[in-house]
Amino acid sequence: MQIKLVPADESHKAALLALRKLTMTEHLQSSGVFIDDKEHLRRLEINYAYQHLIQTEFNGSVQTVGGAQFLENDVQIKLFQIQVYPEFQNRGIGAAVIDILKQKAQASQKPLRLTVLKTNRAKGLYENLGFSQYGEDELEFWMQWLPN
Repeated sequence: MQIKLVPADESHKAALLALRKLTMTEHLQSSGVFIDDKEHLRRLEINYAYQHLIQTEFNGSVQTVGGAQFLENDVQIKLFQIQVYPEFQNRGIGAAVIDILKQKAQASQKPLRLTVLKTNRAKGLYENLGFSQYGEDELEFWMQWLPN
């Protein structure tokens, strides 16, 4: 599957906010975190400069299938969020995005880091993709993938 990460702009914000609410509300609530629309928007905007659309070709046309926020700085590549529309989940899209970021991490010899809510089953996906836990707080596991 060919995945393309395209920088998002302001015109994408409403759709990405709807995606965030669709994919995150259940996980947040199961962690005891209840937030309103205003707080979802605030959290989306925190790192919006690093927001990308996840695009791939389906049925002969390019479709946006999700969003990912990530930042590369001097010491790491940090994945803040990855969200895939439910109708496109379980097709390897999240793993393909992670593979792109692992290639960047390998080329730059920087760790790829992320956090995952303790109630989110995605932790198993990250472990299967070679991530290991290096810490935790009350709500999240801190995970990283280290280049060779």
